[in-house]
Order: sequence, then C-alpha cells, then structure tokens
Amino acid sequence: MLEQHAAGVKHILDVMRAVRTDPSSGTPPGHHLEWLITEYPADFAPDPPHERDAREDGETGRWWTEEYGQRVRTALDRHLQRLTPRWIRLAEFEEQQLEAAIDAAGLLDEKEVLRLTRYEKTIDNLLDRATKRLEATQRRRRFGQTQLGNIFP
Repeated sequence: MLEQHAAGVKHILDVMRAVRTDPSSGTPPGHHLEWLITEYPADFAPDPPHERDAREDGETGRWWTEEYGQRVRTALDRHLQRLTPRWIRLAEFEEQQLEAAIDAAGLLDEKEVLRLTRYEKTIDNLLDRATKRLEATQRRRRFGQTQLGNIFP
C-alpha cells in the first residue's frame, strides 16, 4: 500500500537508508529492520532458528550474523534501486494531478459560462449607453447651451 504513493515510497526509502547505515557500525539496526521484516519478509526475515532464539531471549543481536547482514545489504541495494525511480515517477505524477485538479477547479461548466456571458453583455450594453449619455451631455454643454443662449435671450 505504501508503494502506491510518493510519500509512502519516500518513507520506505528513508527506513531502508537508516537500516543501510546501521549495519556498517557492526550493531543490528533495530526497529527499522523489524519493520522491514514485517513488510518484506521474503527479503529481510532472518532464518527461522535465529528468529526463535531472538524471541526467546528478547535480544535482536543473537540472530545477526555476517551472512544475514550481507543478505540484508543485498536486499536493501535491490530495493533502493527499484524504489528510487518509482518515487521520482510517483512524485511527478502526483504533482501533475495536483496541478490538473487546481486547473480544473478554475474551469466553469457550460451553464456558468452562458450566465457569465449574459452578465457581461448586459454590463457592456449599460457601459455603451452611459458613454453615449456622457458624450451627449458634454456636447450640449460645449455647443448647445452657448448657441441656445445666443439664439434665445
């Protein structure tokens, strides 16, 4: 389920990188490895006898062997190579989906477009009418009143 989303794949990669750094110190990686064993048992589960010893003693260090460490490192490398490009593709895809959703939210449906067109046409007509009235009033002030005043005392 985590591998279907960019954030989930990023989490898996972070856990794997944390496990990858721990084995170099010579100590078992702890709860990160336990999570990987749960999620990817085919790749990270220890051999059954060692697993039983660890459960009885409560120590995770008893089943950590050099052979098991090498197997974990190989599995980590394989998964990191597989998941890194997947994370990049998913992140790009999710970003494109988000941008498309934002763009789609700004689009209007057919009825809204018709209604807005009618409003715009009404506003344009009102503006044209007001402009004509203004021009007529300005002409009357400039020419009509002075000429009328001279004609009709």
